[in-house]
Amino acid sequence: MTVEDIVKRIQSTVVLKGIRINEFFKDFDRLRSGKVTQTQFVRCIGQVGIYLSPKDVKNIYKKYGAGTDTIGYREFVDDIDSVFTTKGLELMPTLHVHHAQDLVKPELFHFTDPDQESVYVEARDQLARHCHLFGLSIKTIYFGFDYTNNGWVTRSQFERNLPVPPEFPENLKWLIVDRFTRDGLCNYAALHKEVEGHRSEDPLTYRHTLKKPELVEHATITATSTTDYNDLMKALQLTFLKTHVRPLEYFRDYDKLRTSLITKNQFECGISLACSAPGGLRLSRAQVQVLVDNYKTDEDKIKYRQFCTEVDNMLYTGKADDLVSDPLAEIPKIKAKDFTVNALILPDEEEEGRAQELLANITKRVDQRGLDLYPHFRDFDRRSGFTKGVTWPQFQRLLDLTLGMDLSENDVVLLCKKYNNPATGHINYVRFIGDVDDLVNIPTIGDDEELYGRTLARKDFKTLNEIAPADEMSNVDKTLKKIKHYVVEKSLRVMEALRDFDPLRKGFITPGQFTRGLSTLAPHLTGGELKAVAHAYTSANAPLPTTIDWRRFVKDMDHMHVPSHKLESTPTIDLHDFDAIRRQVANDNAMSLEDKGLSEEDREVLDICLESIRDQALQLRLSLGDPFFAADPIRRGKLPPEKFARCLDMTKANVFPEDIELLQKYYSLANGEVDYASFLRDVVPPQKEESLVEQTIENMKQTLQIRQARLEDEDGGDVEEVLYRIKIQVVDRRIRLEEHFRGFDRLRKGYISKPNFRSAISMCNIGLTPAEYAAMEVKYAVDDMPDKFNYNAFTKDVNHAFGTVDLHLNPTKEPEKYKAPTNIEIDAHLRNETAEQVKMREDFLRQIAQKTRLRGISLIDDLEDYDKFHNGTVTISQFQRVLSDVGLFDVSIPEQQFKALCHKYLVGLRDVAEPKLHYKSFLVDVDNLEDLLHQESSKSSWNKIIAEE
Repeated sequence: MTVEDIVKRIQSTVVLKGIRINEFFKDFDRLRSGKVTQTQFVRCIGQVGIYLSPKDVKNIYKKYGAGTDTIGYREFVDDIDSVFTTKGLELMPTLHVHHAQDLVKPELFHFTDPDQESVYVEARDQLARHCHLFGLSIKTIYFGFDYTNNGWVTRSQFERNLPVPPEFPENLKWLIVDRFTRDGLCNYAALHKEVEGHRSEDPLTYRHTLKKPELVEHATITATSTTDYNDLMKALQLTFLKTHVRPLEYFRDYDKLRTSLITKNQFECGISLACSAPGGLRLSRAQVQVLVDNYKTDEDKIKYRQFCTEVDNMLYTGKADDLVSDPLAEIPKIKAKDFTVNALILPDEEEEGRAQELLANITKRVDQRGLDLYPHFRDFDRRSGFTKGVTWPQFQRLLDLTLGMDLSENDVVLLCKKYNNPATGHINYVRFIGDVDDLVNIPTIGDDEELYGRTLARKDFKTLNEIAPADEMSNVDKTLKKIKHYVVEKSLRVMEALRDFDPLRKGFITPGQFTRGLSTLAPHLTGGELKAVAHAYTSANAPLPTTIDWRRFVKDMDHMHVPSHKLESTPTIDLHDFDAIRRQVANDNAMSLEDKGLSEEDREVLDICLESIRDQALQLRLSLGDPFFAADPIRRGKLPPEKFARCLDMTKANVFPEDIELLQKYYSLANGEVDYASFLRDVVPPQKEESLVEQTIENMKQTLQIRQARLEDEDGGDVEEVLYRIKIQVVDRRIRLEEHFRGFDRLRKGYISKPNFRSAISMCNIGLTPAEYAAMEVKYAVDDMPDKFNYNAFTKDVNHAFGTVDLHLNPTKEPEKYKAPTNIEIDAHLRNETAEQVKMREDFLRQIAQKTRLRGISLIDDLEDYDKFHNGTVTISQFQRVLSDVGLFDVSIPEQQFKALCHKYLVGLRDVAEPKLHYKSFLVDVDNLEDLLHQESSKSSWNKIIAEE
């Protein structure tokens, strides 16, 4: 492939996707040199969706190469972007610019051999019919394999997923694959376009691949030539029934005073609008005049409400308008089968004969097997109403599902044509079912409950006396304790079992509903227990038959989980300890010693046994709970008796068999299990564990209090020292303080409040203590306004660090570079040093000065190599490295002595991540000590000479 072909292919891709290829190269060219490597070039083109072979890359390098293994992408991008626009249009404004779609034509796929092309057209049409029949989409099938969304997949993916019919010849399948293959890839987007029936000149983009639906003229329901009043009313009833139109809504706007009368023109407009829905009836002037004559009054007004009442008899409104005047009126039920659209008679006699033969076979199949087709078809009908239909693919699947007959595609297409509804494009399955099943009774409007199950009314529930037998009711307190214990153990919500019986949330339900919900919640309750609870929660003031106050029952039960049902209004209320509630409920339902078969002597023996187990666990440091927890992974707190004995033996505690039997009896529950949780609490009482979260929060509070007290007690120091420190940080980090202050001064008055001043300094991350803030606020306070801060004067003093200010007022003045007075901060360090630190620092300095004088070492050159900004500072690690390189620092030197030396020369301590060391001041001190040592050495030598003479 030549370079020109590659450029045209990329141009076609970028035009169709609407992308700028230059953005892909910029990510690899951070220095904007206009060059990328060949590997980077291939990756950029791959992101567009174009895959280049090594030969293509070599050809591109020959034309756009810009050095060794680099390609100048800017010239390449200019050639690609020429499809969008022409450079230099400002010099040639009258130049005609072509549209990008005109310059780049999409790649066309065709055979040069006309015979092959004609064979392909037949195969494509067969594939298109198959896809249309089964609702398949080429784009949807291959979209999951196209990760770059460029319309191409591999040949194997294209071949394996091609949606061809089972009887499709293999040679035609390979013909389709070969036609859309280019360089080992297949363009499924082009196949999708052709299958959907687009023109060959349409671009192969996803937004152009969806076929627009053809407009079809809506068919009327029945003939409109009749002028008989009864036939016309029946046609209108059928029209409004099918289209779900209420004609009253179209006449009300003309009757502002609700007189039920409108003019003739208003009636004609309203009836025309009501019949204009898709599939509606088209009335002629003569037919409208028939309606006008029948509903006209002596005053030439039209009684539209009477018309709407009679025409709505087919729907739900009954005899009265909207069932308002007569809510108990019987609703007329119209059979859907009698009012469906008649099946279309196919124009071809041969096709009509074949269709009638198919219907006869299907009718015979339905009669032999006793099939009920309507429920299956109704499940696929998304919209309610018997006049709606199903799609063609759904009709095909339903025939295979319900009939089990071997129908060919041509037979299915024939049935679809016969029962197709031109208004909606769907299959009228109701008419189809009526033709193949003479005994079917399709549900009428309002009878769906007879098909899917009848909803029980309140009268169908039993009364309170019919709930349980006539025997005596159980004890209410015991029953409620039993229910509470079951609810707590199972962690159930009582409201979930009862609120569905009260859809209006009135708070009252019938006794039958209450017992049904309660038996669902707790199946083990007897009839007497249910009746006892129902009597306990019966309200005398409730209207019959809803006499049970179920909300009060729910409140008593669910209150054990949460203290209130309105936690939204009281979110800070303390929740109950659920474990304590569970223990309390268990104790209320616990059996007595007599019920468990234990005497007082057994209780004394049991106490001795528990004390023995407690002593053994304490002396031998036994972990009693681990075996029980391993046997109870969900932590129910209870085990079967045999598991309890086995776990107790695994604890290695010395317990006799008869004592184990006593323990099993004492901790046994009503269901026969053993409450090992209570046993562990009696043997090893739980200790209150300290909360790590609360302890951590308390430590943080103490730390903050100590830090705040230390900051408040700290002396603010000299204002000049604080200002100097701010200047250092402003220069190092290139901060403009004016931008932060102006945000609080919208009127540009030049001053802000003191809290705003502290906020602005905090946003700059300049660490100042409260005392230092107070010192700055006093210095720059505004006259007559002590609560204001003059930030103009403050920023003017700080900006001296960048050089001479107000040069716009004196433009001929020579700017001076600001020199930071480092001695201010160094003097501050000296004031805070102890005598021991001063002695260690002076000794270390003297050693360094003596070595540099004897060896003739110059430290300034090495230190300046680390000083990139030439501000006289380096980091502590850099300073230590220089001393180590010249042999002035080694491991033998104590760390405290080195810290004492660095402490004097540190600058910028407040908010710099690694404080800097002012090495120029250090070198000055070293030079002074060298001079002093030289003088002492000369003086001692001179005294020695005099002594010898």
